[in-house]
Order: sequence, then C-alpha cells, then structure tokens
Amino acid sequence: LIILSPISRTMTTTSSPPTVAIIGCGPGGMSFLHALALRRKALEGDEEGLAKLPIVTVYERASEAGGVWRSATTSNTTNNSSTKTVFVAEGTDLVQVVSNDDKPKEQKDEATLDTSATSSLSSSRSSTPTLPAVDDQTSSSSATNMYEALWTNGPSPAIEFFDYSFQEHFQKPVPLFLPRRQVLDYLLARYTKNNPSFFDDVQFNTTVEHVMYDETIQKFKITTTSSQGGTEALFDKCIWAAGENGGAKVPTPIRSLLRTNNYLGTDVHSCEAGRYLGTVRDQKILIIGDSASAEDLTLQAIKLGAKKVYILPRSAEGVCSYTASWPGRKAQVLWNQCITGVSDDGYGIRTSTVTYDPLTESQTLVEGGRTRELKDVRLVIYCTGYQANFRMLDPCLCQPFSEQQQDDDYLQTCLPKDWRMTENSLTPEVGENVEPANELEFDHDDFFYLVPGIYKGLLMENPNMMFLCEGVTDMPLHDIDVHAWWLLASMVGDVPIPSLEQMQNVQRDMVLRGMQIPFVRRLLDVNYYQALLDAHSTGDGDDEDPWWDSFHNDNAVALEQEAKQFVFDCHAQDMLEAKYPLQFLDTATGTLNPTCQRLIQMLLEGDVFRGAMVTTKETKKWLTFRDIDPTNFQSLVTGTPVAPLPGHWIDLPDNDTDNTVVVEQQQ
Repeated sequence: LIILSPISRTMTTTSSPPTVAIIGCGPGGMSFLHALALRRKALEGDEEGLAKLPIVTVYERASEAGGVWRSATTSNTTNNSSTKTVFVAEGTDLVQVVSNDDKPKEQKDEATLDTSATSSLSSSRSSTPTLPAVDDQTSSSSATNMYEALWTNGPSPAIEFFDYSFQEHFQKPVPLFLPRRQVLDYLLARYTKNNPSFFDDVQFNTTVEHVMYDETIQKFKITTTSSQGGTEALFDKCIWAAGENGGAKVPTPIRSLLRTNNYLGTDVHSCEAGRYLGTVRDQKILIIGDSASAEDLTLQAIKLGAKKVYILPRSAEGVCSYTASWPGRKAQVLWNQCITGVSDDGYGIRTSTVTYDPLTESQTLVEGGRTRELKDVRLVIYCTGYQANFRMLDPCLCQPFSEQQQDDDYLQTCLPKDWRMTENSLTPEVGENVEPANELEFDHDDFFYLVPGIYKGLLMENPNMMFLCEGVTDMPLHDIDVHAWWLLASMVGDVPIPSLEQMQNVQRDMVLRGMQIPFVRRLLDVNYYQALLDAHSTGDGDDEDPWWDSFHNDNAVALEQEAKQFVFDCHAQDMLEAKYPLQFLDTATGTLNPTCQRLIQMLLEGDVFRGAMVTTKETKKWLTFRDIDPTNFQSLVTGTPVAPLPGHWIDLPDNDTDNTVVVEQQQ
C-alpha cells in the first residue's frame, strides 16, 4: 500500500488544465461530461476561464453509454455470450456460476438440513441456534443492467432536469412513473442535445484494471485494457463513477442451502430476472429481499400472470414491507421467516420462524416456532442489492468504503457526554434518556452524506480522488447531477477545498443535527432503533405496526417529513455551493424554498399512498402504488401537471410503452 503523506491533502494545482480520468460512462460519467460542456459553453470568449477547465478522459467497459440503465437483454457489452457467466467471490477464489436453467449444482453430500424450527444451523453460545449474518458475495460480471420491463418506483418530477424538460423531450405531459427505456432515451437525448461530439472523450470497450496514486509525482497511474491491448496513463485527478450497482450481491448461505438440498427450480439475482419473467405465468415464485427491485419484480410477475409471489424480507425495512396492497392479493410477505430446507420433490421450500438482530444483522431460530412449506416454487429471485465495484482502486483510495473499519473516531466522539435528545413525539414511547450506542452506524447505503473519510465525494486523505455517487434524497439521477456540478466546481476553484479538520467538523455537525431527528437517529444509533423495537414489543401484543411505522398516522408522516427536510437541507447546501441552476435553498432565510417544499410533499404523498392504500372489492384486483391520483404532482421545471396513466398500471402492455404511457393530458 502507498502511504499518503500530508501533502496529498492538497488538491493538485498546475499551470495547465488538470487531467481527469473518469471510471464509467453511466449517469455519473455522463453528468460530469454534461456539466463540463455547459460550463464550457457559458465561458465562450473567456480565455482565462476556459483554461481552468479539466481535460477529461472517460473509460467505459461497455460499448455504449448508460450504465445500469441499459437493459440486460439489449445492452451490447464486451461479453456477448448467450449464457451469462458470473464470477462470485468465495473467500479468495473466484467460482464460476452459470446462470441458466441448466446451471450446475454444488456437489455435496445428500444429507439435508433438519427442517424443524429448532434445528441447529450454526454454532451458538446459547441453546437457541443463531443463523450467521448474511454473507453476501458480490459478482464481478461484465454488467448488472436493469431488465427490459423495469419501471421507475419514484415520481417522474424527481428525475426531470432543469435544462431539458419532459415537455421538450416527449412533446406532451408524462405520467408519474416511466418505463426504463423511456428514462434512458430521455437521459441520452439530454446529454447529446446540440452536442453531437458529446462522447468524443469516452473510450468505450475499455476496462480500468488498476488505479494507484504515485506520491512522488502526485499523479494517478491508471492501467486499462481493451481489444487493442493494455495501456497506462497518468492523470492529476480521478473520478470513480462506476456506479453503486457494480456487482450483484447474492446471499451465499441461502444459495448454498438451496443447491446443497437439490432445489430443482431456478435461482437468479434480480439483474438477470428479465430473462425468466416470461416463464412465470401460473407459477409460484419466491423473492428474497423487500427493497425497490423486489417491489417492481413482484408487480411485473403479477402482471405476467404469476400464480403467487412470496416475498421474504430480512430486516423488513424495505418498501415491500410497508406496501399496503398487492393486485389480486397475489403477493404475500413472509414476516420473520428464513429458508431452512427443500422438500423431497425439489420444488418446495421450507421456512421457519426467526427473530432478527439489527446489531449483528443475524437471525435466530425461534424454539417451537412455525415451520411452513411453500409448495411448487419454480423461481427464486435474489433482490438482495448490489455492491459498488472498487476492485480497480488501490485499497488506500477506497478505504472509507471497505469492509474493514475505517477511522471514524472523529464522528464517534462528536456527541458531548451530557448529550440528550430533544423531546419529540417518540419520547413517550422510548423515554427521555436513550443512551447512544458506543459506536454509531455510518452505512453509506442508507446515508451517503455520512461516510467517514468522504467529504461530498472527495477522499479526505487525498481530495484528488473523487467519488460520484447517489445521495439519499430519493432522487438518484438528480443527486448524481448535482454532485457532478459540485466536483467540477471544486476543480476550477469555485468551491474552496476545506482542511481535513474543517471537513470533519462539517460531518460532526451533521451527526449532531441528525441525532436530534428520530427517523435519522434510528439509522445512525442501534440503541435508539432497539428502543423503538422494545417499545413496540411491550405494547398490546397484536401484530399491527406501531403508530410510528404507519402511514395512516399523521404523527408518523410528520416524522418522515422531518427526516426528508433534513436530507434535502444537506443537499440544498451542495446545490448552492455548486451554483447548480435549480436551487432548493432560500438564501435570505436559510430555509428550503417553495420548489423544494413542493418536491418533498410529492415524495411524501407517494410514500403515504404506498403505505396506506385502501382497497375496495373492485380496486383490490388492480391497485398498485403506481395508480396514485396524480393531481398533486407537477413538473418542477415547467409546472406542467403530471398526466394520468391511460389505464390501470397492471393492464398496460410493456411492449407498447410509446403509445400507452406518454399520453395527452386528459381534458
């Protein structure tokens, strides 16, 4: 490892324009190129300003731009094999797994697990068996693209850009949710508008193999390979924009259990699910996970005629776990269950009752708990998320994102010894003095703004290394665009780079503010999270969600709104510093402006509808969260009202989106 000296904390400055390497030409890479193109156009005639602009080279391993937004069936990557081969990390080795119907099973003994709820699946210090924390292995496949039929799960105003409205692109109002293909077309049209040479600085079909920082010359050495061979180049700065969906995470214990016990159905990760959706009619499927991809795939399977969709959450924190209704009641969430076996016929999957420990992320089998069998399950889909691909980076360049504990003492010690949470609507439930955990949780998947060692995308120890990632505003494309503007502003001197101490102080202040907000604190402080669980378990004993997790409750909605306000307040500050053309902050008052408040209300209304859908005898056959009344939704750019869907979402044909989705506003 290269040890970074104190001089590395200074942004590289040269008399000539800085050279910048960008890894990836998905939304991140394209957003930076677009921000650079707009700035170059604005500086026409200003020779001094133009001279400060970076010289950029983008490396993209695929043959086309778009990243994860390109579908798995249409993406033309360097891997053109008809059978997709994924290499999954198993310890220090790479094991080949062929993802098709004839995939090889792991050859182990024929003994199966005891399927009683008290069987010991792992060693435990107590007599009650504890399942190990999920050991998610990450694939290094050539792509983790979306499947062809995917639709967005968030409202369309949240993915519309200030300089290219939906009205301009589609020439008519759009509905609240859009198919993947239309979003990609919109993105590409925005980036290339009046700029036919937009991709001239992109080297397609080129894989970045290794990135290291040479302290002696203060340059990045970047090694790449392509069909022309391998090359090495030097750069002043490096932007990692390879995407947070760089590798598919597959829960190894579950996969091994299914294959060891001769499960005869197909098990695939959600990024490959599109190849199997055509087979789900009249079939039962099992989805592992409860996040956005699980929600969309569940609805797609029901639309395509699946007989039953079982959803198996782990922590029950995802959107599926609070979705109030599914069309035809064909989906069922299996609360507090885990897979413990396979039936003799090879298609039945046994589950048993467990409890979940959020601190260790482990499940414990409940003695005497219920064991059930899901009969005739033909397809298992792992909606277990993704992991960013940092493999090309030297370990010292991505330490904050590594599994090893990073240096976060400056955040762990930011709370005064006499710190107390201000009284709020949850105080009567948990008490006044819930002591913070000895170690707070800074998981960038939940709260990217608080990654120890990362300041607004800059590696604190070497700000020449940058990360262009999503934020947590529920507007990933917008987040990325703003961060691209901010990184560019930092390169040309519009945003001064703080000292290490100043960076840390900004994050300390963010922790102190976040810990006063209940729905933020429960992400950061496992003691507070546990106190909420304990408050619910000591209630009246029913299985209803506690009031603070119910979108039927006005106080719960207010808590969610408070958390969103905090997140957008952080985001608005970045927009202000970057001089982003669309602003969310009222500089006169220091508060969020009406545009941002309108956006928060739209996001909140979507969440409330999803969690509080009330069905009738008629609507229960077709109602989904995408069938929300769009009356209160409108474009932040043009003010154009969102168009209603031309029918129930479940009835819309996915192969005719041009005619059935983008429709004229009803008079």
